[in-house]
Amino acid sequence: MKNPGSALIITLMSTISELLTDYTSEQTKHYIHSVLKLDVSYAWRVKEKGVEEKVLVENIQVGDQVVVFTGEKIPVDGIIIEGNGTADEASITGEYMPREVSGGDNVYAGSVLQSGHITVTVEKVGEDTSLSKIVKLLEEAQEKRAPIQNIADTIAEKMVPVSFGLALVTFFLTRNLNRAMSMLVIDFICGIKLSTATALYASIGRAAKEGAIVKGSDHIEKMSKLNTVILDKTGTITEGTPVVQQVIATEGFNQEDVIRLAAAAEKNSTHPIADAIMKQAKDWNILIPTRDKNAQIETTVGKGISTWLDGKRVVVGSLRFMNELKIKTTTLLQHMQNDENVIYVAYDQTLVGVVSIFDKIRSGMHRAVHNLRHQGINDIIMLTGDKRTVAREMARRLKLNWYHAEALPEDKAFYVKRYGRTGAVMMVGDGINDAPALAHADVGVTMGAKRTDIASEASDVIITSDNPEMLSELVGLSRKTMNVIKQNFIATFAINGIAILFGALGIFSPIVGAAIHNAATIGVVINSARILWLGRETNESQILRSA
Repeated sequence: MKNPGSALIITLMSTISELLTDYTSEQTKHYIHSVLKLDVSYAWRVKEKGVEEKVLVENIQVGDQVVVFTGEKIPVDGIIIEGNGTADEASITGEYMPREVSGGDNVYAGSVLQSGHITVTVEKVGEDTSLSKIVKLLEEAQEKRAPIQNIADTIAEKMVPVSFGLALVTFFLTRNLNRAMSMLVIDFICGIKLSTATALYASIGRAAKEGAIVKGSDHIEKMSKLNTVILDKTGTITEGTPVVQQVIATEGFNQEDVIRLAAAAEKNSTHPIADAIMKQAKDWNILIPTRDKNAQIETTVGKGISTWLDGKRVVVGSLRFMNELKIKTTTLLQHMQNDENVIYVAYDQTLVGVVSIFDKIRSGMHRAVHNLRHQGINDIIMLTGDKRTVAREMARRLKLNWYHAEALPEDKAFYVKRYGRTGAVMMVGDGINDAPALAHADVGVTMGAKRTDIASEASDVIITSDNPEMLSELVGLSRKTMNVIKQNFIATFAINGIAILFGALGIFSPIVGAAIHNAATIGVVINSARILWLGRETNESQILRSA
């Protein structure tokens, strides 16, 4: 090479592009650590006789008791045994609203106790805490290669002999070493490899910013090709907390009578339906009567509950339970059994009324379904173990394509595999019963603070918040990432191809060719890195553009 400056340009600009890729990767890791780091050196450990001592966090062991005061970060995962307060768990669960915590509640390392003070029995420390596992998952995710990276490597490597061949042909035809060298200083490897890796690093970092752990860059690529999204109902589509939908009283009674009598029977029950009735009584400021002295609560599993009030029997339960106890029901009220989860309330062998219970659709779910459709996902399906009438009503409200009711865990896995025959499938769930389906999906997603450890282990993506709109945002992000990678492919081939042609024609020297080639590499790497800093897309037109 006649001009040693070209070698300097190649070395310098190649280093810059590689540094940009490393910088993006490190920024992703830095962001993860800055948001999730524990940043606590000491903790207050309880010694004998309740005396507190200040010790290094690394000296805390499972089974110890630690005290956390207002404004402090909780240093361990554990369960509260004394005290109460308000914990900010946004870094762990994604929930921006602080949670009221008291005896028996679990708390997590990295959460901040905004008010109160608590004593916690240590269950997990160090690398076993939820916080450490999240950080580890995100760091490991960057090392998992997507298929597009293998394609990029293959294409780039196949271009090497092509470049050498063209350089030889040019030399034999022109007998000009400068023209041949101009072609050799230009290659396709750097631009394609570095920009692809950078885009995927940035995408994982961007997802982490928004509260989603993507366990590998291959899942970014798979999400960009989705045809079907399958949603579990309870805890995913719905909040998993039943609420009173409607109260109908029979002649001679009013709605307050129905709730008052139902609450008298359900007062000490831990069943979710009891919670819904008690909440309704509180909302209506209803004074709940006291049961008869020594009156027992009689529970018939799967049917209902009964007790005694003023010497008369109060019964709360299903239509079947009423029929067994020979309590007459009217035709007007019986038809509700076909549409809702209905609880019948009777007093002294007389039907007082009915309460329809419905699991409230999670806030943002309507918008999530709407956005997924605009991103070209045609099939949105619901799976549930609930009865068919409830499933049909839920599917109607959300305008889903179809639903499968009364599904066991093995049934859910079967449906995921069946839909997978026609295209890529995303399965979204949160419970143990969803784990087989999550494992069989192309992309398994767990969502919400109530997700189980088994479901999280089986999934490919963990959304730490209860915000279902993250589903459409992740799909949009993945498609944007793949579009950026395609842009980089085109730009790399176009710019370097033109540079090779001009070099062969002797229009510019090797040093200019090297500068153009490396400038193009830096450009496509920057194009990839911008994914990490793009503003969050929230309106519909932006979502459509990203698709």
